[in-house]
Amino acid sequence: MRRLRKKIAALALGAFMGFGLMSPQVQTVKAAETQSSGWNVSVVSEDELGDADGVAQDSVEVSAAAGCTTVSGTKYYSKAYEVLTKVNEQRASNGEPALAMDASLMEAAMLRAAEITIKFDHTRPNGEKCFTVSGLAYGENIAHGYSSSEDVMTAWMNSDGHRRNILDSDYTSIGVGCFYKDNTYYWVQLFGINTPETFEQPVDYMESYDVVTNAGEYAQGYTLESKGIVEWSADPRYGFVISMETNAPENADIEYSWYASDDNGASWWTLSDWDKEAYAIKACPNYFGDYLIAGKARKAGDDSTIVMATYTYGYHPAIKGICQMPYTGAGGGYLIGIESYENPNHAYTYEMLILDCTLYAQGLPAWTYTTGRCGAPDTCLWTVWQPQYGYYWTLFRIYDENGNLIDEQCYGFENIC
Repeated sequence: MRRLRKKIAALALGAFMGFGLMSPQVQTVKAAETQSSGWNVSVVSEDELGDADGVAQDSVEVSAAAGCTTVSGTKYYSKAYEVLTKVNEQRASNGEPALAMDASLMEAAMLRAAEITIKFDHTRPNGEKCFTVSGLAYGENIAHGYSSSEDVMTAWMNSDGHRRNILDSDYTSIGVGCFYKDNTYYWVQLFGINTPETFEQPVDYMESYDVVTNAGEYAQGYTLESKGIVEWSADPRYGFVISMETNAPENADIEYSWYASDDNGASWWTLSDWDKEAYAIKACPNYFGDYLIAGKARKAGDDSTIVMATYTYGYHPAIKGICQMPYTGAGGGYLIGIESYENPNHAYTYEMLILDCTLYAQGLPAWTYTTGRCGAPDTCLWTVWQPQYGYYWTLFRIYDENGNLIDEQCYGFENIC
């Protein structure tokens, strides 16, 4: 991802539209880099860490507390999607690819639309920058007083700063907020660079937000909530950069800790113990495998306020790709292959083993096929296998020139047609 520069467009449009803003690419990674030697640290018991299932929170809404003002109105998703359509029409007319609606950005935009009913500005009512509403937000347009998506889009497109945001080639995602309060529509666009997952368009409904207006009072009485883990970068060979997001106000006294498990949460290593600077970490394990990463946050020194979210990462430094597909040649069956990133001096060996799930469930010998360890003239090894009816797992392995296992992946498939 290339770095995006901050841009501020100064406009003179009275009180109806705000400036078009763009944020930097990522927030600063505050934690020291995890050493490449790996995660050889103390094991944390499951009881100490707690249940890792279903703990990640995606909400950008905060709990009612001192320092908040309640804002009630209607969230118009229907109008938000009208704006999306018009944005993509404008982008198509200017040779830019369409933006996809992101569910998280959309909810953040709805919250921002509620916030600008209190303070019409790119600074939030709590004094924070607008981009703190979501780690996915890189640009913002705001407006109010326009009664239709067509009117607000016309106004934005007639403003240089807003137009630049709408047509920016760096953006791939968008969240649109439309909040109706006291006979006035409030509009927000948040722009992102992620690839959103598809989701169903919500229906319009009434909503009440507790908007933070006094950060000092709120910092004393708010309930800490997780907003999930944000992935800034991830590579199967070189590790990841992630951050722990919460609803804590800016300058709140928050501590963070990080843990990793290679057995789906049965046991844990500590990556970073409680540290106010560990909001984000860069990490890479020293051994291949699939890992569950847990981030925790708490008000400084107060375990009763701990919140947690999880993230999954696969470290596969040697395997570039695997393939399983029907074979249309003589005899039929499945064409199965493995590819490595490199094969120094053609000294790597490759192996594919197939396990019959039915035999395994019956307690019988279940490894029904193997290629054995085979060399390859390039970086790929292929085999054809004719399975019986059933369910299978294929284990893909690569060994180095000394015969050491340096990577493996497991992939399930079925032959039930």
